[in-house]
Amino acid sequence: MKRQISLKKIILCIIFIIVLIALFIQLYTCVLENCKKEEKIYGVWIASSLNKDYPIVKGLSSKELRSELDDIVNTVQQLGFNTIFFQVRPSSDALYESNIFPWSDTISGVQGVAPDENFDPLEYIINIAHLNNIKVHAWINPLRVTNISGTSLNNLDLKNPARLHPEYCVKYVDEKLYYNPGMPEVRKLVCAGVEEIVRKYDVDGIHIDDYFYPYSFSDDEFDDSKEYKMYGNNLSITQWRINNINQMVKEIYYTVKHARASCLFGISPYGIYEDALNWYYCDPIAWINEGYIDYLIPQIYFQCDESDKSFQEVAIWWNDRLNNAKVDLYIGHSLSKYITFDDNEIEKQLEFSRKLNNYKGSVFFDYRVLKENVEAIKNEIENSLLID
Repeated sequence: MKRQISLKKIILCIIFIIVLIALFIQLYTCVLENCKKEEKIYGVWIASSLNKDYPIVKGLSSKELRSELDDIVNTVQQLGFNTIFFQVRPSSDALYESNIFPWSDTISGVQGVAPDENFDPLEYIINIAHLNNIKVHAWINPLRVTNISGTSLNNLDLKNPARLHPEYCVKYVDEKLYYNPGMPEVRKLVCAGVEEIVRKYDVDGIHIDDYFYPYSFSDDEFDDSKEYKMYGNNLSITQWRINNINQMVKEIYYTVKHARASCLFGISPYGIYEDALNWYYCDPIAWINEGYIDYLIPQIYFQCDESDKSFQEVAIWWNDRLNNAKVDLYIGHSLSKYITFDDNEIEKQLEFSRKLNNYKGSVFFDYRVLKENVEAIKNEIENSLLID
């Protein structure tokens, strides 16, 4: 009898312990999820185009290239930021070892020539950033082929996709070359480049800024009439171009998720929706509604209390568009314009942003203003971040 009672007690104790463990796991999971939900993104764009931020000049040694990246990560960490948006495809080229795009001339000075000692900037910054709990999003310009007026296809590396497939390109009135998103082959090329990055590198995200079709052009300035006749499907040319960008965004999203589900995909359009739509056929509302992006960073480069379009007005507009959407809202701030704004402008912008119910963080442009601490901007940002 005593042995039976003892056995029952043991069984009850085991059941009790199992229940406690289950409750503990559930509680722990909830805590982790809440922490994850509350964590905000504070990041900075690092531009490589025309050697704006990295590398600051062409032809550096591998040691110098490493040193610049070390300095970027140290600066980001000192500011209390947790994310770097690193421009790895400024045009139809790469700041990483690619089987599709040639090495960028921003590194060596000659497109297609590898950096000293085959140094890989993307691999290196991911490694050192992750050691410091900083995320890295690979920032690409999917459609820009050249960034200097007058550059011809013959100036590009022999293995550049644009050189191999000149039919993919359109020469715009600014004398620059662009890939034609109206061609399925171009969208396939863009996705192949994205997949290569996500599979080869431990990036936390793929990022695109506000460069799609060239800004502000009339219908006859971008010669895609042949493709329009082939694929227009009775749409107006405006709607067809919008649809081309929407299709490309959709295809990139599925490419990213297929390659690695945990990798994020986000875009930073111009701050005024109607302008983005009319200027370069960019339709962020469609991407939000269809769920083809994980985050949105509207470039709200306006001043608080500005008479025409104020920062507050535009921020509220985007916040409202994301109600009930499964898309995170990060706000893009301009530090370049900051030096012409009133004192404490960025502090005021951050304070206002935190009041928005869908606000998940802020991203800043440009890095040089931070690095050089123009108008003591570092202190202003650091003080603002202490609130979090």
